[in-house]
Amino acid sequence: MKKAALTLCAVLSAGMLLAQVTITKTDMPAAGDTFRISTGLDTLITDPTLTGAGYSWDYSSLVALSQKVDTFVSASSTPITYYLSFNNMFDTTHKANLAARVAVPDSIGSLQPTNVYNYFKVKNWGYEQVGFAQTINGLPLPVTFDTTDMIYRFPMNYGNADSCTSFYKIDVPSLIYYSQKKHRVNEVDGWGTLVTPFGSFSVLRVKSTIMAHDSMFYYSLSTGYGFDHPLEIDYKWLGQGEGVPLLQINTVDQLGFPFVTSITYRDSARSTILGTGKINGQLSHVNVFPNPAASLFNVYIPSAEINALPGTYVFSMNDVLGREVMSANLSGRISRIDGGNLLSGIYFYRVTVSGKTIASGKVVME
Repeated sequence: MKKAALTLCAVLSAGMLLAQVTITKTDMPAAGDTFRISTGLDTLITDPTLTGAGYSWDYSSLVALSQKVDTFVSASSTPITYYLSFNNMFDTTHKANLAARVAVPDSIGSLQPTNVYNYFKVKNWGYEQVGFAQTINGLPLPVTFDTTDMIYRFPMNYGNADSCTSFYKIDVPSLIYYSQKKHRVNEVDGWGTLVTPFGSFSVLRVKSTIMAHDSMFYYSLSTGYGFDHPLEIDYKWLGQGEGVPLLQINTVDQLGFPFVTSITYRDSARSTILGTGKINGQLSHVNVFPNPAASLFNVYIPSAEINALPGTYVFSMNDVLGREVMSANLSGRISRIDGGNLLSGIYFYRVTVSGKTIASGKVVME
């Protein structure tokens, strides 16, 4: 009888470990939260489309290429020139209670954004982006979405599906008009256990399919254009109390197949990051430019480094799943590389000499 009771206890414990979790408002970021995020390389080429009920995702082979720290603050602590647009008592749609400082995006023509924040409204029913703010050429420019982007709806359970269409515009008189319309379809298409270098977690898996269209008009040129983004499919693994996705894999659709453009995951601080290498104990100053690149780019190696370590220099590139997509010998201080056959996305390069890695980093192909 005692043995039977122990067996039943073991079965119940296993069932509890495999039980589906529910994601709610309390599992989202809060003001004061910081999260260390690694950009990763999947050395085992795990297919991100695989999912299901009680599924086990093993991404323990992820290798950290770089790290950043995401910081969330109360919306009221952001610059007053921004916050006024997100604290209008007559505009509850855009009343934000959370903000995140984000990396500075690429410039648009002669316009260079700085001091960029995303603004969110976190309520019992959802996690919603209501706008963003930035300073462009010294001018504060808060942007409230005409229709907001509902990133998650709560409570979130396996089998849930929802959609939303968001829209915003930036109009700088005499300079530029820019707008983006985005349609998001969310599907909670799996639950189970996720394993990464950060640990093992009970998770829900959310698949987001995003269709976006941009429009741009240059007042000085009296011309403009519009374009559709490639179909984007993002996969996010969410855990209770974790704030941000434990793992996120972004892809674009290429002839019905997902082409991975980035892999990020929650992580601990790591003393060894696959980044810039060294020559004879000194940091390597190999440079790849322009980066991002449309097709052609250059690899620069200082003469001092060539003299310090003579040999055959090889430049190779891998996609985010670890597959080598290019390899070429370098000649001299500056070598020109043709990446015109590569799909748009993020790639990781490595420079070796006589089999020894002296530099590595990231190249973005547009």
